Amino acid sequence: MSDIESLLLAGGAAAVGFLAHKLVSDYNETQSAHTSAQSAHTSRRSPPVFSGVQKQENVYKVHSGEGGRTRKDMRKQAFDSEVPDPVKCIICMENPREIGVRASSCVGFILSVYAYVVETSKEHDSTYSALCDINEHMSCSRVFTSKYGRGFGLLYHLVGQDSVLNQPNSVGGMVFYIMVILLSYSDKVAVTKLLISFSIVSNVCSVYLACILYFVLHDFCVVCVSTYVVNAVNLALTIAKLRTLRELSTKAKDD
Repeated sequence: MSDIESLLLAGGAAAVGFLAHKLVSDYNETQSAHTSAQSAHTSRRSPPVFSGVQKQENVYKVHSGEGGRTRKDMRKQAFDSEVPDPVKCIICMENPREIGVRASSCVGFILSVYAYVVETSKEHDSTYSALCDINEHMSCSRVFTSKYGRGFGLLYHLVGQDSVLNQPNSVGGMVFYIMVILLSYSDKVAVTKLLISFSIVSNVCSVYLACILYFVLHDFCVVCVSTYVVNAVNLALTIAKLRTLRELSTKAKDD
């Protein structure tokens, strides 16, 4: 195992540990806030009545985050004040599907970085053997260094093999997963739809590359298949997030 591979594995383990800690912390904070809110709600005799305009205004502020407030600030304000339950439900906790998208995208980013390291190392040293090079028919370095490992095997027809635009697939993967992580922080339906569109494109690319892997290269790439799984998980979680946003928005309007 090379020093770079060891560093990547250690970084990946640290990232997974941090995400797990963040998930547990957010869950505990949410449970504590929810318990406090229930206690406060039962002790109130006559909660104020909000008009439909006020409800819409609160929902807009929740989704737009206007005023530069963080989600934690909005959660605290929601539980400390007597806001309608539907609105409180929207901001009482961070959507767990968002955390899932970020976690899986972090895994995808780490896999992309690893793929880039393996490809560049193999190009500079033909004797280099990666951890994912298990045997003759399970070799990721053979896949990464093939013509399909750059520009999906298509760009070189348009721009040439040595063009700066004909980058390794792993570079596109790193950019893509960073973009997914950033977009997942938005609670706007339009942005979530855009994220779904990107996820669909990534899954189409996964199917294309999987066909190349099986029918053309006759190889099984552990790293490649792992990214296909990440893309599928991202699509499923993003669709679930969109449904949740629509349901909560509908409840807030109805109440």
